[in-house]
Amino acid sequence: MLVFRLQLVTVILQKYPESISIDEQLSLLPSLQQLLADCKNVNVSGWLLRCLLSFTSAFVCDPLSHLDEPSGQLLAVWRRVCASTKR
Repeated sequence: MLVFRLQLVTVILQKYPESISIDEQLSLLPSLQQLLADCKNVNVSGWLLRCLLSFTSAFVCDPLSHLDEPSGQLLAVWRRVCASTKR
């Protein structure tokens, strides 16, 4: 069931990257990051990575984003995601 949900989110974000707000990303990304850190199943971790990759198209960097609190929080979450990916 988890793989199906990851596939669904991945496809939606690939087709409609503008459909997810920063607030929604802030609520979903930490959960995905924690799943990735704890995941032992290769199939599931592959879909987690695909899903996270689809989030990157929705994550638009603004030159003034460091002034925006949610964007700063989102950047911190992405740093944790990258750290989990390296492990």
